[in-house]
Amino acid sequence: QLTEDELADYKSISDRITRMSQSNNDDERSRILQFLLFKRADIEKNAENKYKELELILDEIGPEVSDTIIFVSDDQINRVMRILGNRGIAAHRFTQAESTSPSQQYGGISEREHLIRSFVAGDYQILVAIKCLDEGIDIPSAKRAIVMASSTNPREYVQRIGRIIRQAPGKSQADIYDLILHIRCAQVSRNE
Repeated sequence: QLTEDELADYKSISDRITRMSQSNNDDERSRILQFLLFKRADIEKNAENKYKELELILDEIGPEVSDTIIFVSDDQINRVMRILGNRGIAAHRFTQAESTSPSQQYGGISEREHLIRSFVAGDYQILVAIKCLDEGIDIPSAKRAIVMASSTNPREYVQRIGRIIRQAPGKSQADIYDLILHIRCAQVSRNE
């Protein structure tokens, strides 16, 4: 669920989107409408209660969590890393900031390749990823995904899930936790 404040913002933005959608669409209105759609999607993507759900999922999995990728937004990554750190879970960020160029520091491979190898070896129980695991990266040993920030792009979503459902030796199943909001707009009062 969204918090009361998030729900009020969501409803307000939705009302503006509805009003703008019913008017003539010139370039300026189209830009504003696009901005409002992104702003509303950010409320959904970064909902406060997703962190509570993440904690519950981690409790369910238990302390032996491994081979897990958590997909987050830019706004979520620091807090998710703190949650994992507070639980003593070995995790690492996997973002666009990690280099794709070979480096002597990593034995002639890229930082990203080094992180993947460390993850596969069990040095990291969890990779916390922002978009860059969507395409062209293969980690068949990953057996669990927690999707905190779903992509609205169907191709990106399929690529993310594809990271987890690939077959690998010793892997008979994959678990996917996709945090989806239930939005109850009718409960917002108009005390403005």
